Amino acid sequence: MMESEIDILRNRQLAMIGRLLAGFSHELKNHLAIIKESNGLIGDLLSMGRVENPALQTKLEKVTETINRRTLMIAEMTKHLSGFAIGMTPP
Repeated sequence: MMESEIDILRNRQLAMIGRLLAGFSHELKNHLAIIKESNGLIGDLLSMGRVENPALQTKLEKVTETINRRTLMIAEMTKHLSGFAIGMTPP
C-alpha cells in the first residue's frame, strides 16, 4: 500500500516534532544535572558545618530538600517527554 503525500508529510512533521522534543529534553537533563550537582555541593557544605548560624542552616537544609524533590519530579517528567518524543519518530 502506497503512502499518500499527506501521510508522508504528516510522518515528516511528526518526526521533526519528535527530534525537537528529544533535543529539548536532552538539554533540560543537562541543566537539571547542573542544578542537582550545585544543590549537592550546598548540602555537602551544610553537612560539614560551614554555616555557623543555626537558623540559616535549617532554612538552607529545607531549601536543598525542596530543590532535590523538585529536580526529581522534573527528571521524571523529562523521562516521559523523551519517551513521547521517541514514539513520534517513525522507525
